[in-house]
Amino acid sequence: MHPISIEDDHSHDPGPGDDPYWQESWFLGWYDPVKRAAGFHHVGIPRVRGRADLWHWVALDGQIVARYQNLELPVPDGDMSDFELGPIRVRTKEPLRSYILNTSHPDLGFTSEVAYEAFVDPFAFSLDAAGSDLGKGHYESLGRVQGSVTHNGTSTEVSGFAFQDHSWGARHWGGMKAHRWACATFGDDLFASIFSFTTERGTNDFGYVFDRGTFHAVVSADFDARVDNQGILPRGADIRVWCADDRGYRFTCPSIEVASPSCHTEGFWIGDGYGVFECGGRLGTGLLEVQELGAPLPHHRAWLGLDK
Repeated sequence: MHPISIEDDHSHDPGPGDDPYWQESWFLGWYDPVKRAAGFHHVGIPRVRGRADLWHWVALDGQIVARYQNLELPVPDGDMSDFELGPIRVRTKEPLRSYILNTSHPDLGFTSEVAYEAFVDPFAFSLDAAGSDLGKGHYESLGRVQGSVTHNGTSTEVSGFAFQDHSWGARHWGGMKAHRWACATFGDDLFASIFSFTTERGTNDFGYVFDRGTFHAVVSADFDARVDNQGILPRGADIRVWCADDRGYRFTCPSIEVASPSCHTEGFWIGDGYGVFECGGRLGTGLLEVQELGAPLPHHRAWLGLDK
């Protein structure tokens, strides 16, 4: 983990070479367990290809009431600190720490506005794993959202823990063959982001647990994740984590309360769900993301003798 500068809150230049896989992304995810209200807002901008994409959905009372996905949007005007794309608008209140996100779906009688406030200084690390480039530049923070969701003339106040990130660099969606990701927040003294990425070169576990003022680097993560019959939407998980300093943590999510799929190019296909997480008797909320393996990898083929 390392700190970042305010300049990293703005758009990044792809630089020389015009790498067609270069992209920049921005994400805000949040969950209110009392109202069972959730927001999932992921923006991608592969500037060299001259297009943008958006994965976006909002739930209320455990039901998705607004959803929008488009991989062929025009690159938005303005900077990543203040932009509009499809049905969403993002504005920065305080660089790296505070944002307002508005959504509007007139055809669905739906609008929302939430304000995100980080309760920790943003921190940076690379998402790149052996065999898969996802974001050499990456920072994230944890915090809370407060706001309202209006559907069919009824406005509901929402609040809950939230996760925000911003990444840039080459992103090869097809390099990721399967993965698990869980982000769970229990307060400003305990939160975690845990990854297990599988590529043709094997599986890599990484991430962190933040516990009472200290980051603990994840070196092993056993995701006992349940997935629906279609093999895409998460249903829950029991996650056992070991860190570099030999600390161990167990995070459980008995059941996912709202979930939705998203897809991208190169056959990338994921399911994301929000629910209540437990750790050491504490309750929090979080996001569980799953991608199932669709075909045998080289080491599987070797086990089976398929290439002889």
